[in-house]
Amino acid sequence: MVLENVPRIDAPSAAVLMRDWIRPGRPVILQNLFDAAPLRAVDSLEAASRIIGDVELEIQPNYLTFLETGQRGQRRRMALARYLEQVAVEPNTRDLCVEFATPDALAMLLPRPACAELLAPDDVVSATFLANAGNYNHLHYDDDQRTVLLYQVFGRKRFSLISPAAGRKLDAFLVFDATTRAAVAQIPARDANGRVYLHTFPDQAAQDAFLRYAGASDCVLGPGETLLMPALFWHYVEYCETSLSVTYRLGRNPLNRALNQVFPAPTLIAQEVGYQLSDAERFEREQPALRAELEQVMTASYADVAARRAAFERFLNKAFAATRGASAEAVLEARELYRRALAG
Repeated sequence: MVLENVPRIDAPSAAVLMRDWIRPGRPVILQNLFDAAPLRAVDSLEAASRIIGDVELEIQPNYLTFLETGQRGQRRRMALARYLEQVAVEPNTRDLCVEFATPDALAMLLPRPACAELLAPDDVVSATFLANAGNYNHLHYDDDQRTVLLYQVFGRKRFSLISPAAGRKLDAFLVFDATTRAAVAQIPARDANGRVYLHTFPDQAAQDAFLRYAGASDCVLGPGETLLMPALFWHYVEYCETSLSVTYRLGRNPLNRALNQVFPAPTLIAQEVGYQLSDAERFEREQPALRAELEQVMTASYADVAARRAAFERFLNKAFAATRGASAEAVLEARELYRRALAG
């Protein structure tokens, strides 16, 4: 059962969206943000084949296929209409398009929203996702520390979002599927992907109980709706139907941008502190000493890249302990013990 606890609102002004939703890190569904965009007319499989069917996308097996087979699938280019034809013949295919840089032909049909111009417009990027019913994206968070506007072109998708503040709850659950568990045990404990594989839960009731425990924001997004996903939020995606989505990944403030440069694949500690830095004004107001120290870390000269990373890491550990009431070392040690438990 979908919790359906994400508010749906008419898209406010860019300034209000930034003030009330983006900076505070609050998920919300915008019902009419792109109503004037030409892509709004592409709200069905038939319309997609007719209007944008010749757009080429990058298709590959679900990126978790390697957990089941030990092999990564090959990527290939395929027209959108050809993919839809493949799905009609193979409704259970694991092939999908994930995080593919949005082709110009699609971007032209979905102009940037005004809110994308408010903060670092030179840092905005766009990506496209396409998959069939039954496919999914494992519970994870995105490394780039950007707030995401995800526009649902056609089809329906379920999104389960979990705040980084609840991230430590995610390591409390073992993986239920034995094959997945053995493969996950080989992944370094610092890996950005989580250790909760929702698709392996024994039934929907167990999955729902976990989402409630983790305080998840859970919804089904339909054609024409836009989900605002705050930076660094954990998210799990189920394709209820064959679906196409186009995202605008918004520009970052200087703090998150610098942190991402030093930690392109962030640790859990960098994730939690980065989430706090995404509302830079609030962080400076509530943690002035830490903010001043971070400025020194950012502007100091270093002998090499390793020295710069070490300085950032010392700051992150200190900021995490000060704001979360737990040492970074204890959290990472517990995560490593959990990985060993998975290994049996």
